[in-house]
Amino acid sequence: MTYCECHGVLSTRAALRHLAEEVIELVADPSQDELSDVAYAVNRLAGSLVRRELVRLLPATLHEAKIISRYSTYGCIRSRSHRSCVPRGASNG
Repeated sequence: MTYCECHGVLSTRAALRHLAEEVIELVADPSQDELSDVAYAVNRLAGSLVRRELVRLLPATLHEAKIISRYSTYGCIRSRSHRSCVPRGASNG
C-alpha cells in the first residue's frame, strides 16, 4: 500500500533515531502497542539498509492497523501531533 510522504525511504541514521525513540517509549510504557511500534521501527531500519520503505522482519500488526486507520481518516500515517506532511485534501497555502 502506498501511504503519504511521511512513509518514504528513511536514511539509516533517521531509522536508527526512530527506533531509539520507540524503544524509549516502550520502556516508559510497556505494552503490546509500543512493542508493535518497536517492531515496525526495526522493519523500517531493515528497509533503510536496502533503500526500501520497509522490510517485514517482525510482525507489527497493531502498528500497521494504527497507520492504516490514520491514513484513511486524515491522509497521514503519523499522529495528528507528529505529522510532517500535508494531509490528503489540505492545501499548502
